[in-house]
Amino acid sequence: MFARVALTETSIRAHKPRPERPVNIRKFVLRANTADALVALGTLNPTAAAFPEVAVAAELSIVVSGGTQAGKTTLLNCLAAAIPAGERVITCE
Repeated sequence: MFARVALTETSIRAHKPRPERPVNIRKFVLRANTADALVALGTLNPTAAAFPEVAVAAELSIVVSGGTQAGKTTLLNCLAAAIPAGERVITCE
C-alpha cells in the first residue's frame, strides 16, 4: 500500500511508508525559475543557461530524469519559462 499526502499551503508532501521504506517528507523551495536565475545562483554557467531557450526554440523533445533533489523540477521550470505563449505543451509523469 502506498499513500501520498500533499499539503499545498505549506508545500510539504508526505508518503506513507511501506514496511521496507522510511517516511519521506519534502519541502519545496522555489529559488530559481529561469535560466538567468540559475546563472545568478552559480548553478549554471551562461553557456549552459542558453540551452533551455535554444531547445525550446528548436522545438526539441526533451526528457528530464534524475534522482531525488537532482534539480528536475528546477530545470522544468526554466524550460517552461522559455516557452512562448500559445505553444502546446505535453507532459508525462
